[in-house]
Amino acid sequence: MRKLVISCLLAGLMGTTDVSAAVQPAEDSEIVKINFKNLKIVDFINMVAHITGKNILIGQNVQGTVDFV
Repeated sequence: MRKLVISCLLAGLMGTTDVSAAVQPAEDSEIVKINFKNLKIVDFINMVAHITGKNILIGQNVQGTVDFV
C-alpha cells in the first residue's frame, strides 16, 4: 500500500509545471539536505501538497511511515 501511495505522489509531481527553469543553482553555502526517517506518510503528503501548491486528498485509512532521504 505504501509503495502505491508513494508512486501516485511521484506520478502527480511529475505532472506539475516545470520549475527547473525558474530555479537558480545554489551556492555551496545555500545547499539544504533533507533527511526524514520514520516520517508519517500523512505528514509527507501534506508537505508535498504545501510545496507544490496542490490539494491532495488523503483517505482516513492512510497510515504508516516513510524514509525520505
